[in-house]
Amino acid sequence: MRKQAFITEEESRKCRKVAEAFTELYENDDTAVLDAGKYGFVKLQYYNINNGFDCVTTYTDSSELFNSLWEDWLYINLLEQKSCHRKNRQNCWKGKNISLKNAVYKHNFL
Repeated sequence: MRKQAFITEEESRKCRKVAEAFTELYENDDTAVLDAGKYGFVKLQYYNINNGFDCVTTYTDSSELFNSLWEDWLYINLLEQKSCHRKNRQNCWKGKNISLKNAVYKHNFL
């Protein structure tokens, strides 16, 4: 059996930083990003108690992981904001700990 790594140590470090930056996403959605060692990082989504996770994606490139999580974050937050505004027209961002600064890939992860 060959001991082949599918992700470099440098990319693993960057992916870990990306995953940590999106912790808020995991707390508010049924998403998890796990370090799968030499295989990279795995994003698990859409948990169902009977079948487990419906979507499993492996990442070995930190920019691809960032783009995927960023899209999820935008979708969840923009959809939530639109829904909230329809109900009561209040500022839905108020009270949320949302920091775009932490989500700028090139600044924080390179």
